[in-house]
Amino acid sequence: MEISATNLNFNSLLSDFLSCTFQGSASKMYFNTRLFCLFLSVIFIFQGKAQTNEISEEIRFVSYLIDNSEYRDAIFIVSRIATSTESISKAQTDSLNYYAGWSCYSIKNLDSSAYYFDKIGQESAFYYPAKFYQAFDYIYLGKFDSAEKVLNSIDFVSDS
Repeated sequence: MEISATNLNFNSLLSDFLSCTFQGSASKMYFNTRLFCLFLSVIFIFQGKAQTNEISEEIRFVSYLIDNSEYRDAIFIVSRIATSTESISKAQTDSLNYYAGWSCYSIKNLDSSAYYFDKIGQESAFYYPAKFYQAFDYIYLGKFDSAEKVLNSIDFVSDS
């Protein structure tokens, strides 16, 4: 586990809280235990938001790498995030899959590109471009049946 300022602050807060919380009578101890549980809940919520912000920063960095044609580095970062992060939102997963697909497409690794584009959910803003590029990958690879299957599977949602 990486030690950061957030972890150090949490540890010092926890030790200060514990040193003053569990002293006194049984009724005060019950109140302090409930207060302690509330304290832990708040800390975990803030740590979850910090992790989400870190992932958002990493996604922006991947976008920056792609904008600067550093596709292999972008793929490396996406794979590192995917293997090291437990709590990642569906929207973030779709973004990472699109960026990985686009990076693979850009370096002509079309099988991998089609794989990543296929993982993007229909609710994503990347869904339609991903399906288009996935079909294009298959056409370029000579997998015409797969391309047709992808194009026929697109569920166009009407605004009405």
